[in-house]
Amino acid sequence: MDNFTVLYIPEDGIIRLHLQGEIDAQMLSMATSKLVEEISRCNCDRLLMDHREAKLNLSVSELFNRPLIATELGVPHSSRIAIIYSTREPEYRFVETVGRNRGFDVEYLQILMKGLNGLKDDRRVGYGVGLG
Repeated sequence: MDNFTVLYIPEDGIIRLHLQGEIDAQMLSMATSKLVEEISRCNCDRLLMDHREAKLNLSVSELFNRPLIATELGVPHSSRIAIIYSTREPEYRFVETVGRNRGFDVEYLQILMKGLNGLKDDRRVGYGVGLG
């Protein structure tokens, strides 16, 4: 059973990846591959990744390598990414910093509406623009 769903929301022009339960590196790569398929199918680069119901079970090195793996799996660097989480775990800020250093426009937030509104804005998501 997959612990994720990928859904294109045409009225918002956003692809939503919803993760649930225990997520390891293999499951996250499977979800990312499905996300890339949807990016291609819908020609959409605004991504909302909902981690509120997920518990990441990744080592520090696996977290560090996520942006590289996302690139290898085909996530375009032109993507605007908002990641929503429910707890203030330090690994989220770590991955955000690594993602930005690797060329992704990514922001981790705890408020779903800020993520949706920021992705709908035509300005860049990261670095607080459009989400503040």
